[in-house]
This record gives sequence, C-alpha cells and structure tokens, in this order.
Amino acid sequence: MKKKYYFQINLANLKNSFIEFARSRKHLFKNNIRQFLKIPIIELKSDTPALKYIKEIIAREGYNFKSRIEDLKDKVTSIDVQVEWREVLEALMLSAVTIFLYQTVVLAEFSFIPFMIIAIKRGWKESFIYLTWSLIILSLLNAKGFNLYSFNDQLILFSPLHFGFQYIGSALGFKGKGLLDYYFMYGIFGIFLGYLVYKNYKLGYIVFLSVLAYIGMIVAVFITAGMIHGFNSFIKDYYSFVNRATENYIAASMAHINNYSSILASKGISSLELKKKIVIAAEMYKKSIIFGAAPKGGYLIKQIIMVFVGVFLVKLYFKDRLNRAALKFKITDFELNDIWIWGLIGSWGLVYINLFIDSSVFSIIAWNSAVIFSFLFFLKGLSIVKLATDRLGIPQFFQYIVFLLMMIYSFIFFIVFITGLGVLDIWLYLKDKLQKSSEEKD
Repeated sequence: MKKKYYFQINLANLKNSFIEFARSRKHLFKNNIRQFLKIPIIELKSDTPALKYIKEIIAREGYNFKSRIEDLKDKVTSIDVQVEWREVLEALMLSAVTIFLYQTVVLAEFSFIPFMIIAIKRGWKESFIYLTWSLIILSLLNAKGFNLYSFNDQLILFSPLHFGFQYIGSALGFKGKGLLDYYFMYGIFGIFLGYLVYKNYKLGYIVFLSVLAYIGMIVAVFITAGMIHGFNSFIKDYYSFVNRATENYIAASMAHINNYSSILASKGISSLELKKKIVIAAEMYKKSIIFGAAPKGGYLIKQIIMVFVGVFLVKLYFKDRLNRAALKFKITDFELNDIWIWGLIGSWGLVYINLFIDSSVFSIIAWNSAVIFSFLFFLKGLSIVKLATDRLGIPQFFQYIVFLLMMIYSFIFFIVFITGLGVLDIWLYLKDKLQKSSEEKD
C-alpha cells in the first residue's frame, strides 16, 4: 500500500529541531526535518526537473510587471507576428486599390483582382472582412459625393448586369450608389476565383466555374429585378437608361467640341460636321454593340478574357512564390477533346435557326452558346500557332506584337483563322505533328 504522509504539529519538537539544525551538518538537518515532518525532502539542486519547471512557470506567468512587459515585447516583435501584421497591412492596401479601380470606372473591370490575391493569402473567410471594410469606405465616399468619374456617362458600364444591380439597389434605397455590383461582381467574384486558385484547380476548371457563376449571377439578378416591378418594366427602364446615358455622352462630347471650335476651324475642320459624325457613331455603337453584339456573347467573352487576365496578373504579383496549377498554365498545354465539335456545330445550328425564329431571348442563348464553343476551339488553334512559332524560334516579344496587331487591325480574320485551325486539328493532327517535331529536334 502506498505510504501516506502527514504533518505533526508539535511546538516543542519544532524548537528542538531548529536547535539541532544550528549544531549539525546539512545532511543531519535533512534527516531531522524528514523525521519531524515525515515527508521526503526535495533536493533543491539547480538542475532538478522540478526546479526548472518552476522557474519556467515564473518566467512565463510570473506576477512581476517587468517580466510581463518583456514577454509581451518578445511576442509582438517575433517573426511570426511581424509577418502577420505585414500581411494584414498588405490586405488593407489591396482593398484600397480595389476601391480606387472601381472609382475610376474605366478600370472597374479589374477590381476583382486584388480580392483574388487577398483570398489566396488570407483565406476566403477573412477576405469577406476586407470586402466589408472596403464596402463601408466606398459607401462613405459616395455619401460625401466623392466620385472620380460619373458611372452614368460611361459607355463601358452599359451592361444590363450593372444596371440590374443598380435597379435592385434603387428598390432597396441605394439609388445611384453602385454598391451591389461592387460587392457581388467584383468582391465575391474575386474571392471565389482566389479560392479556386488556392485550392489548386486547373485554369480550365476555373474558367468553366467562373462562367457558370457569371451566368448564375445574371439569371439571379434578372429574376430579382423582374420581381420588383415586372420583367418588362425592367427591360423598358434599361433601354431608357441607355438612351439617356448616350445622350449625356453626346452632350459632353459637343461641349468639348465647342471649347475647341476655333482651333478646329483653323485646321479646316467643321465643328458641325464633327458633331453629326459623333451622333451617328454613338447611335451605331448603341444599336450594334450595346443592343447587338454585347448581349450576344460580347459580355460573356469579355468575362472569360478578364479571368485569364486576372490569373496572369496574380501570377506576376507572386513572382513564382506560389505553386498552384492555374498559375503554371501554358497555352501550348491546352487540350480539347474532339467530341466538343458537336457542341460547336449544335450552337451554330441554333444561330441559324434563330434567323427564322427572330426571337431576342433565343438569339441571346444561341449566340452565347456559339461564342463559348468557338472560344474553346480558338484556344486550341492558338496553342497550335504558339507551338509553330516556338518551333521556328521566333522571340516571344515579336509573337506578342504580331498578336496585338492582328487583333487590332484584322480582328475578324484573325479570330476566324485561329478558330479554323483548332477545328481542322481534329482531322489533320497539326498539334501532334508539331509536338513530335519539337521532341525530335530536342
């Protein structure tokens, strides 16, 4: 049985024990105390585990004010905390950059990229804190009437999705503030893309999921807007908004011409003729782009391109310090199964059928489907051209220059030619031949 120890309280024995302590050696004192208390004496040596543990507790949790201050100083100045504060400050700065991009209007389409970086570095949950912070700052700026540019006069934001968010915001009391499109189109969308990059999704899956998210956002906004005053009322208000914004744009252009009328006259340029051309150009842009090509795949292809641009800029930001599949994407690695050709044929078949149906809704569905499948084969054709130019040893700088020139001066021909190469590869095996030729050369 385990021995039980107890205290014997006896004053006479206590006095005698201390007298013996003064006359005896150290080891006799220990024996007397042990016999008096009937408990084992702890060896108070500096290297005992017990004493070391007590010292550690005192150093860490002691009541000495100076030691607590020193401990706090050590914690604040530690490497981990310094890195944490730097990353928090970096996230705040990126949020401020997003506000600036959004306020410029022209660069608003890039506003989601800083939130991609924040989501990758800080996680999607913490990213919503910075998104909320930036939304509060933006709302305060709007409340003070601080805007770098007016949203209503910018042709780049004539998207029905932007208008849909403003339409819903007006019903909720956020008239003219543009906070909802900032929160959903750039904030949440950027966090979503950053999360996909962080989870190591390949770029193809990221583009596919982003397209689904974008289409889902459009459907949700249109349904919500239609529930407020009816879908026909929403479409009618959108047309009125575009007409009013176009008139504002023309009026602003006319004011600029009037300011420089004397200079134009000295150059032999008639200000009246120039004004007529501006009116004609604005009306053509409204009919052919805003109400024509844009809803028939233009907005969708723009969104896909912005995803590619966003991933590319994120890659430049991290400078090879982030090992993720999406950031390692090369156009030469793009692969597309031959079965997708049926999607291309079917989507363009819908476009052909629409010529006889003449339905605006069916036209939007058919053209957007055709754009998606055509873009896939455009990427495949672009990978073939990239392999061929690399095989010929053409420097990348000149490749990019030629690409930009073709996009600017021969856009339609370039798109059709590259997409056609992607389709012909199904039967001619152009990419396989180039890859084998490159391997044999190596």
